[in-house]
Amino acid sequence: MIDLSAIRLEQAKYLKGDARQSALTVSGIILYVSVLLLAGQRYELMALWIVSAMSMIVVTLLYARFAAPEGITSNNYQAYLKWHTVITFCTGVVWGINSLLVADYESLYSIFIAVTIATSITVGGMFPGNSYRPAYIALAIPTILLLAAYIIITAPLPIRYFGMGLLLYFAFALLSSAKAELATRDWIISKTQQKLADSVVAYNAEVKEVFDSKTRFLTTASHDLSQPLHAQGHYIEALRQTAKSPEQNELIEKIALTWRAQKEMLGDLVDVLRLDGGMIQPRFSTFDIAVILQELANQIALEAKRKDVEIISYLPASLMMCSDPIFLRRIVSNAMTNAINHAAGGHEIELHLERADDNVYIAVKDRGPGFHVEGNVLTAPIELRRDGVGLTSIENMSKLIEAQPSLSNRTDGVGSIFSLIVPLDHEAGGTELKDLSASSVLVIDDDHNILDAITVMFTQWGVLTLSANSVEDGLSILTSTQMPIDLLIVDNRLANDMDAPKAITTIRAATREDLPAVVVSGDVYAPAKLSSLKGVSILPKPVDARDFRQYFER
Repeated sequence: MIDLSAIRLEQAKYLKGDARQSALTVSGIILYVSVLLLAGQRYELMALWIVSAMSMIVVTLLYARFAAPEGITSNNYQAYLKWHTVITFCTGVVWGINSLLVADYESLYSIFIAVTIATSITVGGMFPGNSYRPAYIALAIPTILLLAAYIIITAPLPIRYFGMGLLLYFAFALLSSAKAELATRDWIISKTQQKLADSVVAYNAEVKEVFDSKTRFLTTASHDLSQPLHAQGHYIEALRQTAKSPEQNELIEKIALTWRAQKEMLGDLVDVLRLDGGMIQPRFSTFDIAVILQELANQIALEAKRKDVEIISYLPASLMMCSDPIFLRRIVSNAMTNAINHAAGGHEIELHLERADDNVYIAVKDRGPGFHVEGNVLTAPIELRRDGVGLTSIENMSKLIEAQPSLSNRTDGVGSIFSLIVPLDHEAGGTELKDLSASSVLVIDDDHNILDAITVMFTQWGVLTLSANSVEDGLSILTSTQMPIDLLIVDNRLANDMDAPKAITTIRAATREDLPAVVVSGDVYAPAKLSSLKGVSILPKPVDARDFRQYFER
């Protein structure tokens, strides 16, 4: 998991916070060189050295103090690093000029002081903790190369070896600083991952507490409601025994229907609780769905008859499938009960079953009042649904058996149709997830939270994930890692007027490969804009994790 922008952000924070400690260290070097100049009776050069070198320390401290006063953020870290590098380069120029002024070929002692000035400030960048390598290079070039070139060009032959030695030192310093920054990057990545893991743990604990509180409340409420409902059922039955007139029987029957509706809603509520709590898991087996639905239709027909509603079944003699028979029966039972509750007397409810390629198609059609919602009712806000809890139970059970439920108004405007598409042959025990450890992906998104969440998810799947906040960072990561990738995932809208088509075209041109790409978009017009690009798929927001995974498992 590599996120160059996140690393640069942490480096900027470290530079700003470490400015005083670095100033103290450099001040010690300035004092040491001053003592050497004093011992060599180079008083004027010593004064110039102290004033110029200390001035750059003051500039560095003032910059760290007043630049980005609100703190380093994702919006200002790049500017902070750029100007820090400029100030560091100016510091290198000051130190380089001082080393040239000190160098005197008549005195090896002065050559020693000049070399000390050139090398002492650059030693620190070769050790772990080097915060930002571009700034180190900006410091080393004028400090070391200026003196090395001067000595090689102007000094007599024996002293020229000092200049050659400085060149070797410069090459060694660059190599060592590269290793040092890699160690620093690893530390930053480890620190960032730990922070993210801690925040995920804390968030999960908070969500669990909210969920547990909700579950405790609903569990208590369902228990408290079940007690009076249980008693009401007995009272209603007792009233039936005392009824003496048709009017009384009709009134008792209406009370009974209301009681049964409350009982079913409470049952649905308990089902939702058990499903949310993971207490119910599907058990897949092979069975005849036609037999189960026929038995269900016969049972519900008795209830429907009391409301003068007829159940008509359009079922084949037999249809074998592999799924969870209990879940399927409960889903269809809920749909048919809802249809009966809202059907007018004298109407029919149709139960359909047929095979559709590799799926089983089940439908419940009624002539009730329908819904004041266009399209699939299950995708509408819960407050617009007619039977919120029952439909929630249907949705939850459908997800567990990988079924596709739908509820909509009939095309003629009278009644509704509930349909369910279920895989004909589900592997018993669930679907085995494919090993993704050989997969690699580059994700580009300018939202840090989304980028972190996707990166953590892909990494947990075993996918080697490179992540970047911009196309430039993505290209930099690909160049530095030289790592081939299997898939490119890009948010449709990026910062600085960059969008997915431009990003994909740029990455493909740089890698000279037609990488398969996935565009994540909340723009309904995105398909038209991306139609000219080959090998590009579109995922509408919000994206389910399973939608991402299917691209790796192809």
